[in-house]
Amino acid sequence: MGIPELRNPAPLPDKMFLSSSERVQAFYRRLEEGGYLTRRELSSKNAFDRCMDAVFEPEVIHLRKIDVSCSLITALKRRNPLCLINPIVLNVSW
Repeated sequence: MGIPELRNPAPLPDKMFLSSSERVQAFYRRLEEGGYLTRRELSSKNAFDRCMDAVFEPEVIHLRKIDVSCSLITALKRRNPLCLINPIVLNVSW
């Protein structure tokens, strides 16, 4: 048994490779369509409220069906030692 021959191969496109500028444009177009280049809305217009949210809103870690939040994890993840003054030291929910 030999390798079957292609009788009518599909015609190759004239331009097989993208130039670097076209590749960059396609990359940014995909980022923009995915919504990665849009700014998030501010949670509040008040700077003090945003600061307090940054300190007291804990980071949540999802472990299968369990959600765990801890002030130590929040402080390490955000690199902000003020997160340690959060009165909720450990919170587990499922």
